[in-house]
Amino acid sequence: MSCAKEEQDTTPTVTDPRDIITGDWLCTETIVGEQEPQVYEVVVRNNPSDKTGILMDNFALTSGEVRATLDSNQVNIPLQTVNMIKIEGSGVIHNENSSQWQYTVVFQGITEQCSAVFETNKK
Repeated sequence: MSCAKEEQDTTPTVTDPRDIITGDWLCTETIVGEQEPQVYEVVVRNNPSDKTGILMDNFALTSGEVRATLDSNQVNIPLQTVNMIKIEGSGVIHNENSSQWQYTVVFQGITEQCSAVFETNKK
């Protein structure tokens, strides 16, 4: 029997860096030239087949799954077509409750420049 104090492991638990962006988000989207923003929900989850990838359901009102990659607090949305909508852009994650996005959407030959803010009440 020892009277020596046992050392506790203080190594922080490694979490997936994508966890900061995963979850349900309220998106406020503004299209250049339009006065009223659109507000809708986007669900973000980890892409199981890409360790830096995320999947965004209903991003830009596509009613589909938009692929993106995360590098630190920067998100890249490569050019892709989702439900006949071409989309490409990027985002910046400010913290676990807020992110900002800039992207281009092309639908039926009409190009729209968009910006959006995602907000949530993650704890």
